Amino acid sequence: MSVESERVVADGTTAGTAASPRRVARTVLVNLIPPEIAAAKRLRSVQFAVGGGALAVVAMVAALYVQQGHQVDRAKAQLTSAQAEGTRLQAEQTRLGDVNALYAKVDVAKAMLARAKAPQVLWSTFLQDLRLTLPEKTWLTSVALTETGAATTSGTSTPSATTAPRAAAAATAPTSCAPVGTLTASGGGYTHADVADWLDRLAGLRSVSNPYLTSSTEALVGTVPTVAWTTTASLDCRALASAGGK
Repeated sequence: MSVESERVVADGTTAGTAASPRRVARTVLVNLIPPEIAAAKRLRSVQFAVGGGALAVVAMVAALYVQQGHQVDRAKAQLTSAQAEGTRLQAEQTRLGDVNALYAKVDVAKAMLARAKAPQVLWSTFLQDLRLTLPEKTWLTSVALTETGAATTSGTSTPSATTAPRAAAAATAPTSCAPVGTLTASGGGYTHADVADWLDRLAGLRSVSNPYLTSSTEALVGTVPTVAWTTTASLDCRALASAGGK
């Protein structure tokens, strides 16, 4: 490229004024580069821009890849930690399972102790009193003793000193003399008067109330007339006694 400069001096006059000289400078630019070279230069500029953009994209992709790799590593570490915690909790659950079984055994033992200390019917004492109450001309063939909520015990001979199993009872003796059991006795006598005598004596027992005749049947035993009978009575709270005999 070459530059050519030219200076021009002009005289300018204005009405009523004297002429004053003014100096004007002008620069002329001339492009001497061939078009092929200019196009190649522009192409290189575009190539540099595209290459720079490609490098930036590659760098961004590499950064995202590294970041994703770090996230994967963190996720793996969290998974390993969670698995270890799960194993620890399973071991803890197994250990506490034994403790729960032990607590269940303790609860069963406490319930058995509470039942042992609760008031109960002393069946052996009651049967002894019943045997002494039996009139001379009557006899027993079976006795069924039922405590409220308990199992029934029965016999086929004169009552003996046996204790019936007792179910769960209240921790303290009832304050009112409500029925706590039932006595069902079957036996025989010679006459109905003998059966009436048995009912009178049964009503005299301290812990017995409301005795009544359920059935009676006259029959011959050989040549001897007899009466087969069944009676029922209620046992009230006076039949209860604490485990210590109080």
